[in-house]
Amino acid sequence: VQASGHLATEQSADHLQGVPDVREKPTGRPEPRFEMAYQSYQDAAEKMGFEPSDRDAYEWLKEHGSNDYQLPEFHTWKRYVRGGRKFYETQKNSPRAARTGRSIVPADDVQTRRDRD
Repeated sequence: VQASGHLATEQSADHLQGVPDVREKPTGRPEPRFEMAYQSYQDAAEKMGFEPSDRDAYEWLKEHGSNDYQLPEFHTWKRYVRGGRKFYETQKNSPRAARTGRSIVPADDVQTRRDRD
């Protein structure tokens, strides 16, 4: 530990050998609840012929059924679909739409509170 309280940067990564990298793509299959909800959404989208909203897909599944899958309450199903999307890396939204900066507005264009007063 350095005097500033931060860890020394000279540490090697040897202590991390054998520790799985959590950033790696998951292998295997998602939990069954996520898999079934995600697949039900995919089935609805395929049969509807377009990429529906979660609510529209859920309503369609309620009306037409889903291959032996008992639909849970909407918010639960939506959470499970989100878990499936996360596993398969097919999230609807991406963090900051691949922007690397902190803001899409240049700092010179931002009016601060002090500037307005």
